Amino acid sequence: MNKHIFVFIRYSVVLKARKNNWIVGREEDFDGYKSRVFDITRLKARRALFEKVTLSSIDRQTEMSNVTVVLLTSDELPEVEIDALRVLTKSRPWLKIKELNEEEKNYERSINEEVKSLDSDLLYATVRLDDDDALAKDYFARLGMFLDEANVNRLVSFGMGYAGLFSEQHNGFTDFKRYYYPKIAIGLAKISKYNKEKDSFSSGSIYADGKHTIVDQRSVLLLDSRDPAFVRLIHSSADTVGVHDKKIAKMDSVELDEVSSHFDFELLTK
Repeated sequence: MNKHIFVFIRYSVVLKARKNNWIVGREEDFDGYKSRVFDITRLKARRALFEKVTLSSIDRQTEMSNVTVVLLTSDELPEVEIDALRVLTKSRPWLKIKELNEEEKNYERSINEEVKSLDSDLLYATVRLDDDDALAKDYFARLGMFLDEANVNRLVSFGMGYAGLFSEQHNGFTDFKRYYYPKIAIGLAKISKYNKEKDSFSSGSIYADGKHTIVDQRSVLLLDSRDPAFVRLIHSSADTVGVHDKKIAKMDSVELDEVSSHFDFELLTK
């Protein structure tokens, strides 16, 4: 059976049904929320981090066969921004853009379309990734080891990584912290199966299991924290700014050489 990994990155998505899932959208009316999400200055800053951190970490993976990365974004994204994203896909056949209307209730229809587009029976993983975080350079190779019939409908969490404290003013990292966070959203995956003849899915996607902190209450979770798998950027324009700052400040610092032994992306190596 064919195997595939689908990575879904929410990139300035605006959905009425889910607007309160992210801190950027809380305590505002919907129009205010949209205005903040589509602010050109914010979008430009987010795109820079996406290119130099997230996308760059995928560019430099040790294993990229049978991987598709899908940017889920809004069909109201300013034209200058959607054009810039389209440019990024030209040299990356594995990168796709899917524009969503604000009336969509969730991501399942779009995700199922991607799975079915391969037109075959499929054993696959759906992966969550934010647009300003990085994956370890062997992430897909490691996740591929879990793509097995025995793990269908199970989740995979790589619980060890780093928090990278990033200064926009200096355009660089000021510190790295060793960060143990089982069930973190970054790189959280679900293994599923698609039967083409029956046009049926064994389960919903990784998003169907709900809030990442309690996914193990809905599905069996496989936890592998032996090696670092993610870098979570901590910066002033992050949607979750301030949420974990005190906790991260108490974590042990690590040297850049240690981080570089597991990660390779532009802002790390510049």
